[in-house]
Formats: sequence, C-alpha cells, structure tokens
Amino acid sequence: MSTKASSWNLPIGQVELAAENVHVWRVHLDVSFPLVAQYQELLSPEEQASAQRFYFERDRSRWIVARGLLRILLGRYTHTNPRHLCFQTNAYGKPTLVFPTRYPPLEFNLSHSADLALYALSWQRPLGVDGEYMRADIPYDEWAQLLPL
Repeated sequence: MSTKASSWNLPIGQVELAAENVHVWRVHLDVSFPLVAQYQELLSPEEQASAQRFYFERDRSRWIVARGLLRILLGRYTHTNPRHLCFQTNAYGKPTLVFPTRYPPLEFNLSHSADLALYALSWQRPLGVDGEYMRADIPYDEWAQLLPL
C-alpha cells in the first residue's frame, strides 16, 4: 500500500528505456484545477469528449490527469510532443500508440482507481498493470479466510 508521502516523481526530461526493461510509474490524480486544465489541453478532441461523459467532476478531473500524464510519459519516451501522439484501439478497447517513428512499438498500459494511476511501459513487450482501490471499511482478510481452498 502506498501513501502520498512516498509518491514517485515523474521524469523531468527524456527517459531512456532499455529493450529488456519495463518501467512502472505511479502518480496521484488529485491535483489543482490549473493543472487539470493544463493536462486537458494535451488531449485529443475525442479524449476531451470522453472526459465530458463523466457525471462527477472529481472523476472527470482524475481521468483527464491520467490521460494527460500518459501523453507526457509517452512523449518523453518517444521524444514526441504529447499533443502529436495518436492512438488506436484494438477489438478489446486497449489503446496502442500509432505514429510514424524510428522506434519499435512502445507498449504501455494504464490503470487508475480512485486517486491513483499506474503506468507500465516497455519496447515491443506486451504488458499490463492493474491497481484497485481498497476501502478501509471492508474486512478483506476475514472474507479471504471464508473462501474454500
């Protein structure tokens, strides 16, 4: 379990990723309104329309921050302006990065739950990452002991 006090830092400049490595980033999505607005400016018109479908402002802001930071990270790895990145989705809705580049395919995955997002990135290596918010008022340990082996 992580706390905001142990938050990881986003990269300041370009990031290098060796072919055999996987990088995982963790960010907190609750940021100030001016930052949300900055991240929203990075999004495509389709992403901005998707963001507007959220009923609650908090959920909309978190989604915008998660997608904006995804663009920033991908831009740093591919040496590309985050606004110029294009995505397509496969039959299951998983996005992939599409644009002419001298790099091999950059694989990535994003998971966000409550105020936390996880990003995993690798060159030409399919991957996944998942994070789930665990409520403090649910006795998970007790429930686990009730499950048959």
